[in-house]
Amino acid sequence: QNKMYLLHASPNSGVNRLSVSISILREEQIFPSDIPVKYLVILAPQDYSSHIDALGDIVKLFSNKDFVSYLSNATDNKEIYKKIAETLQGE
Repeated sequence: QNKMYLLHASPNSGVNRLSVSISILREEQIFPSDIPVKYLVILAPQDYSSHIDALGDIVKLFSNKDFVSYLSNATDNKEIYKKIAETLQGE
């Protein structure tokens, strides 16, 4: 279990362009239905279809055990961006 929770805005909520954010919680939090969460992924789509590729990338990232392991100890944003790019190119 990778302890990722996906939050998303509605496409009609005023989003100007597709955005994705990953927040790493210092300590796991228990979310509804007793789900332990360490990573919050926030997806803000501008319409009902342009975010499909981004959603696929999110699935690829959090399905990769090496990436999730790396993320659990990561502290440098630039290095995280680099690891995201490397992980997505390697799939």
